[in-house]
Amino acid sequence: MLFLPQSKEFHHLLDQIFRIAGNGMRVIDKDFTVLKVNDVFAALAGSSREELEGKKCYEEFPGPVCHTELCPLALLREGKESVEFVAGKVRPDGSTITCRLRAAPLKNEEGEFLGILEDFHDISEMLQAEQTLRMAKEVAEAANEAKSEFMANMSHEIRTPLNGIMGMTELVLGTELSSDQRRFLEMVKTSANRLLDVVNEVLDFSKIEAGSFEIEHIPFSLADVVGNSLKMLAFKAHDKGLKLTYEIEQDLFDGFIGDPGRLRQLLVNLVSNSIKFTRAGEISVTVRQTKTPGPSGVFTVQKGLRDMALQFTVSDTGIGIAPEMQENIFKAFSQVDGSTTRRYGGAGLGLTICAQLVNMMGGEIWLESEQGKGATFHFILLLQTQAHQVQAFEPVPVSELQHRSFLVVATNPSGRFVIKEMLNEWTTGVQIANSADDALKMSEENPYDIIILDSLPSHDHVFDLAEKLRNISKSAKLIMLTSTGQRGDALRCKEVGISSYLLKPVSKTELLEAIRTVLSRQGAGDMDLPLVTRHSIRENQHTLNILLAEDEEINRVLAVELIRAEGWRVTTAENGRQVLAALKDDAFHVVIMDIQMPEMDGLEAVSLIRKREKQTGEHIPVIALTAHALTVDRQRCLDAGMDGYAAKPIDMNLLRGEIERVLGKDLSMKTVTLTPRRKGSEFLDYDAFLYDSCNGKVELAKKLLRHLLHVSGPQWLREAEAAVLARDEARIRKVCHSLKGTAATVCANAFAEAGARLGKLARDGKMEETPKGLEQLKKEFNRIVEWARASELDLM
Repeated sequence: MLFLPQSKEFHHLLDQIFRIAGNGMRVIDKDFTVLKVNDVFAALAGSSREELEGKKCYEEFPGPVCHTELCPLALLREGKESVEFVAGKVRPDGSTITCRLRAAPLKNEEGEFLGILEDFHDISEMLQAEQTLRMAKEVAEAANEAKSEFMANMSHEIRTPLNGIMGMTELVLGTELSSDQRRFLEMVKTSANRLLDVVNEVLDFSKIEAGSFEIEHIPFSLADVVGNSLKMLAFKAHDKGLKLTYEIEQDLFDGFIGDPGRLRQLLVNLVSNSIKFTRAGEISVTVRQTKTPGPSGVFTVQKGLRDMALQFTVSDTGIGIAPEMQENIFKAFSQVDGSTTRRYGGAGLGLTICAQLVNMMGGEIWLESEQGKGATFHFILLLQTQAHQVQAFEPVPVSELQHRSFLVVATNPSGRFVIKEMLNEWTTGVQIANSADDALKMSEENPYDIIILDSLPSHDHVFDLAEKLRNISKSAKLIMLTSTGQRGDALRCKEVGISSYLLKPVSKTELLEAIRTVLSRQGAGDMDLPLVTRHSIRENQHTLNILLAEDEEINRVLAVELIRAEGWRVTTAENGRQVLAALKDDAFHVVIMDIQMPEMDGLEAVSLIRKREKQTGEHIPVIALTAHALTVDRQRCLDAGMDGYAAKPIDMNLLRGEIERVLGKDLSMKTVTLTPRRKGSEFLDYDAFLYDSCNGKVELAKKLLRHLLHVSGPQWLREAEAAVLARDEARIRKVCHSLKGTAATVCANAFAEAGARLGKLARDGKMEETPKGLEQLKKEFNRIVEWARASELDLM
């Protein structure tokens, strides 16, 4: 050993270090001679210590850098402080191992370079494991990509024929049919919708698993989303005799930014689940702001991004869930027990998707339940409140479409036919392109207002074509129909100038609203506007601006709430003069006007409206609203210039139908009956009033009942008594007319009937019998007072 100290203590210490070291170690002098190795190094080199020590390093355990400028000894001799790299080493038997080599210089006290100390770590197994993991990852990614491609293809292959089935069915339903034919086709439509629900559920689950699911970040109205979601399920609940109610915390913000479509999906899934597993009783939905986290105990409100936490609760009186089953309830393909799939149906994906969606939207979902005592699902979402309202555009009238030009680009014959037949109902200016090349050529030759891109050979092809069409026809609005929604589509649509993105199957109503909406943005930059999707259409669909004229406060408040529950805007007036003033200041789709009002009644007001319209050439539909329900009363209203007629108390189903008739539009709003109507006539049917008239809003019902008990009721009794004492027939009839309409509105049936009888006595000239009629009226009102005192509603 040319430079190692010769003391026994030093060599003993070095032997101990070499022996306990976990890596291979060797000392090499400046002439490349190996002075000392440990047993670990000898094992790595495949030789004994005796065979290695005293030999040249490049002879006994050569590597790829020997005799090169990368040789550790050469580098350290030139002044480097340390060397580290990975290199392969050849063993005597010809095998190769891979080592991580670290080397440092050895110097004496004078700083003279004497040699190097090397440390070898065999990383062959680690590299092999990394390679195995890398290969497994590549295989998994390939499998995932193949799965995604398969799901995209499956989506296309299922949705395309389903689009044809649903589209053709809808077209046929628009023709003259026998009752049996219509019933059969409605069954086909219902079955197709159920199939579409299953397909959507499976595809959503697959997208979530594949990580290709996107959450939108767009403005929406909380009240609209919750209300419209439950309207979709009202029929199901009604058919089973279940009450379906919802309540949004008073004073809660209405405008939020998030994903309204996925929020609706959460509510629909959970409420549908409750309806499915509830035989009798009720389902209630509540929404409130919360600062208390769920079971995890964690959520973070972020100012300007997710600045408010909302807790949604869906409760039912159904079969409940046993404690041992609750931990599996959010797992895929799970049901409450093995028999429920057979008994209740379903793939067991709904709650799994709910849990995944809530997690993706930065929230938490949990369950509280006892078997046989119902279930309560809670979920918390973090949403951003809207600082400003989104720019509103009034959809162009349907009649305007006949003056617009359309180009439909579709390679699929059935797709071309369905879209063209739908468009032909509104316009004759439709041209068809069978390929992308035809579309480009036709757009160069003709300007189009709307270009619909449907069923092209590939998903990417649509965006390439859209970009080229945008460069050719900058004013055209592009609408994309697709069977295979993919991650990033919304961003790509914005980049290439697509205004609307609809997932097939597309209903005629959805296509119409998309067209009307994008045309309303003429001249506006689509890059700065939200993409028109199925979800945004549902949020903004059929927003009417209604002028309501009603002098009775209780009737006016109730009518306003019912109209707003439909998602429509409403302005109020208390007499005919205010109606005329409002029509000067604003544009309305329809006027709903009471007949008997102070200062100027409805008949005089509509007469003046019609005179004004003779000069302007315009016409606004006016619907009479009155407690008179006789045929002669209806004809009197129509003769005065009214377009429609609705009797009090307001039945939203009938009123909506009358609005549709006078506007000539199908609002596509199904009847919403949140609870079954009671048979027979109770003296005060609170449940019918709460659920049928107030849409389940308890505070509204209490507010209107308090007004009846403390304000309008006592006032009517005083006026009726004064009129009876004065034997004033006209005054009695007027009071009873007002009383009858409002009392019926709050389902105070016996009180309304007593008022009607008193008014009839006066109308028939039986004034001597009116005192008895007044006593009966007071008796029925006192019954309401006693009921209110005994109730737990805190009305008195």
